[in-house]
Amino acid sequence: MEVHGGIAAEEVNESVGRSLAAIRTRYCEPLSLDELALIAGLSKFHFCRIFQREIGVTPVKFLGRVRIQQAMHLLESTTLSVAEIVRRVGYSSVGTFTTRFSRYAGFTPGRYRAEQAGTQSKGVAPPAPSGEGPH
Repeated sequence: MEVHGGIAAEEVNESVGRSLAAIRTRYCEPLSLDELALIAGLSKFHFCRIFQREIGVTPVKFLGRVRIQQAMHLLESTTLSVAEIVRRVGYSSVGTFTTRFSRYAGFTPGRYRAEQAGTQSKGVAPPAPSGEGPH
């Protein structure tokens, strides 16, 4: 059994797994780093370190990506307004959301939706995200 920072590998994976499950199911809620660490059963500092080592990004960045990916899905599959989508994916500011969305997708939300409508009607695959990701 490999040990990282005094915690067995199985515990690390389980701890990170609990926080990942919470992020994926509760992304629309205001999840704090403190709450995610509590869910993982780790101190905030240790949680951040373990999460980044296991997942490759910080918990906050991962949460942002989940929110943006869900927003992309809603933009593609619904006629909800951008403001409503912003609310549904857990952002409180349209401006912040638009900045982070544009950084991740390479388009504003409105342009992304228009591009998707155009590519879907032509049978073309959607553009790949730029990979920068929200913070």
